[in-house]
Amino acid sequence: MEPLPNNWADIQPDKIYQITNSQLVSFSKEQIQLGIKYDQNNKHLKAIEKGIVPPRGNIGLVASEIEVLT
Repeated sequence: MEPLPNNWADIQPDKIYQITNSQLVSFSKEQIQLGIKYDQNNKHLKAIEKGIVPPRGNIGLVASEIEVLT
């Protein structure tokens, strides 16, 4: 299993990555595009890597994405 890349541009859609706490994560194309657009310093991505940002249900959206979508 590959570790989560350090920036959004290197993440492949629907590919499964392993984060620090051994959890598995994946992102849709739309999530990656939002990350590139709104998380240019990769702070949110780093929080995901550390396991600080929990997924919301099974839709895989995190709080910052939900705010953007609403």
